[in-house]
Amino acid sequence: IVKSLAEMGSLGENTAKYGSLEMSDEALPSVVMTDYTENGERIQAVKSCITRVFIFTILSCMVFFRLLSSSKSLPDNIQKGVGMMGQSKTATTVGPLHFEQQLDHFDESNHQTWLQTYFISDEFFEGPGSPILIIIGGEGPVDDVLYPFVTNGLGKDLSAFVIQTEHRFYGTSNPVGENPTNSDFKAYLSPEQALADNVQIIRYIQNEHGCSTDKSSDKYCPVITIGGSYPGFLSAMMRLVHPDVVDIGYASSAPLKLYEHSPNFDSNGYFDKVARVADMVVPGCVEATYATSKELYDWILNEEVSGTVTEIADQIGICVDTLPSYLHTLSRADLGTELTMLLVTSFADLNSDYYPPSEDTGLVHACNIMIGDSTTKTSIQRFKQFLAWKKIYDEEDFSEADCFDLTFEVPKGPNATISTADWSGAGGGDTGEAWEFQICRDLVVQTGFAGSEKMFYPPRTWTLEWLSQHCQSRFGVLPQPHRLADMWHFDDLVSHTSRILFTNGLVDGWSASSYLNNLSDTIVALNYPNGAHHSDLNPEWPSPDDTPDILEGYDQITQILRKWLELI
Repeated sequence: IVKSLAEMGSLGENTAKYGSLEMSDEALPSVVMTDYTENGERIQAVKSCITRVFIFTILSCMVFFRLLSSSKSLPDNIQKGVGMMGQSKTATTVGPLHFEQQLDHFDESNHQTWLQTYFISDEFFEGPGSPILIIIGGEGPVDDVLYPFVTNGLGKDLSAFVIQTEHRFYGTSNPVGENPTNSDFKAYLSPEQALADNVQIIRYIQNEHGCSTDKSSDKYCPVITIGGSYPGFLSAMMRLVHPDVVDIGYASSAPLKLYEHSPNFDSNGYFDKVARVADMVVPGCVEATYATSKELYDWILNEEVSGTVTEIADQIGICVDTLPSYLHTLSRADLGTELTMLLVTSFADLNSDYYPPSEDTGLVHACNIMIGDSTTKTSIQRFKQFLAWKKIYDEEDFSEADCFDLTFEVPKGPNATISTADWSGAGGGDTGEAWEFQICRDLVVQTGFAGSEKMFYPPRTWTLEWLSQHCQSRFGVLPQPHRLADMWHFDDLVSHTSRILFTNGLVDGWSASSYLNNLSDTIVALNYPNGAHHSDLNPEWPSPDDTPDILEGYDQITQILRKWLELI
């Protein structure tokens, strides 16, 4: 428009430099006004010019969006219309997308399918011959690519295509719709089904992006699986069980020894570690927490002093309107044990979250509450203050009620209790129910708190007998603690696999059941003294608060993965 106006009007000294779109303040208004008052023909010329530019702009936009849709067209097995562009803090991702997945990968007569949610980032992918990084989903919903270190760190350094999957029966990836039954869990919820889901998505992505599956081809796209915690275990298993598909496994805070169920396994090791870390962070925390839980327990047992179950709940800050009905049926001792579990599972979570280390972490705040001050001299006061703080910290209950709602601590389903199959905490609702089932059948978690570190009262010794009774009541299943190890032989990795990288935060309670030493030249471990639960796979990267060991770890991880890629 500026160029046309300059050509049509005598601008004199107010010349418009349309190449750089620079002009004096008065140029454009003076030209338009001059045309309006002195030359009616020039008015028509300006109108015609503007009309042509408007039409050209509309056509240009149509062409642009047509090209965009064709370059990102969704293939047949992705549900049309459900993909969307999203911008995270550090990376551009596409999703949620939905892949048409088999319901049962091991029953050829079952042709039912469902839609699995996943996300991708291809910002740095250089096409066939470049690697594919797949972040394995775990026991929770996924609403984006979880780890920016993978997307913008490894993805950029390795020129990789990044996939983030959501685990079946979590989030929106429900193979049977809402309200799955125990029969659904038994038939379709297992680690091997989850591994097969990821294999199918990998093969689909390789095919769609022109990657050969022949490892000798220069168009072969090597595959690295990545995960933290239970997904870290799955990442290692992907490499072990599907070596034809997966070339490298990166497993952060993956408690493989927990699932091996060796007769020498220390079932108190996890919470002993949690206690030692708490006392390291805030000296006196363990003793204070033990004293608070014991005084509370003794008070509950004194029926004449504490009152009814409803009165107990009200006095310690628990919402009475949403009190789980099963609590009314318990003995006083069992009631005290259940309420103690609120402390147990909370400190497990706080241990996992203790990174980066600082005075402003949840663990420090919780310990200070247990130690108390002049306003919280009794165990009831301290416990009530702890629950009030926990409600804010957990960011689950946003009601204005001045009490703690126990429904967020109890999973969905029949015969659910605060003491779940996972004493480190299963979570509430649908997620808690699915995870409890997995613990009950395959992923048996031995986490007692009756060891050398006395942090909670009453102490509880983990037994397979208790778990069997609980799981039979909840799901009608009995634990099979050795099934996976017998099937996959991950208790002897050196004889069966290679190229697995284990990373561990030594502050993490789960490091007590992880591999902390190299098993071979190609099954190696990196340990971070300041790291907590998969601190190398954090939701924030890079972070100004990262400790030197984690920063060094990012470089070490990248170097190891790059070196292994060169061998493929």
